[in-house]
Amino acid sequence: MAHRTGKIEGDNLQSERNYGPRTAHNASKLANLLFALELQRRAQAAGSKLVSIPVHPGVSKTSIFANSLGDSKPSLAVRLIVPVAELIMQSDAAGALPTLYAATSPDARGGEYIGPDGLMAIKGSPTVEQPRPQALDEATAKKLWTVSEELTGVVYPPLA
Repeated sequence: MAHRTGKIEGDNLQSERNYGPRTAHNASKLANLLFALELQRRAQAAGSKLVSIPVHPGVSKTSIFANSLGDSKPSLAVRLIVPVAELIMQSDAAGALPTLYAATSPDARGGEYIGPDGLMAIKGSPTVEQPRPQALDEATAKKLWTVSEELTGVVYPPLA
């Protein structure tokens, strides 16, 4: 879900110029979605049987909130939000359902984006969602793929 407010800054991909944990997190989720959809396009263009189906778990009860607070004293806002968030979250097992659906359902199709069907995609049963327009930008996806190959030194051969 964080991809919704994510931005890919081509001149600041590694947050050298400025860094904010939430901004970096949201950008990374957008990048994940761009990569998954680009992989599906490449597989399809090559006639490969590979399918790429991006998923998100919604908001699940895991230790992410506790771990993200670190050793610092949580702000009043965090202390008020966490109990409310706990009420609307789903179990970690329910959060795994979109991934299980994408991996096992004969109805799942490459390039679909799977997440929970509930209010604001926070929780619910797996369903096909529509990613935000920035996740569908093919030019950005191609550029991000190329820059990632350059930064990592890992170049994947064309799919067959």
